[in-house]
Amino acid sequence: MAVAHVTATLIVFAALNGAERTLFALIDALVARLPQRPGTLSVAGPARTPRPTDPPQRATFDVLCRRVHGRRGPP
Repeated sequence: MAVAHVTATLIVFAALNGAERTLFALIDALVARLPQRPGTLSVAGPARTPRPTDPPQRATFDVLCRRVHGRRGPP
């Protein structure tokens, strides 16, 4: 039984190793056929990043009256 497991492991290893080599060869062939990417483009000015708006101010009473579940889990 141990010999069968070792044999199956070697067969799977060989199949995966062959598949990996084939996949890498296909990717290399595809990259060789595709046009090369241009270099990085220069930026004319600083990038504008949106500034988050301030959160709405909540009244203290609203905060105190919220329903709070202090204990979680089974009773």
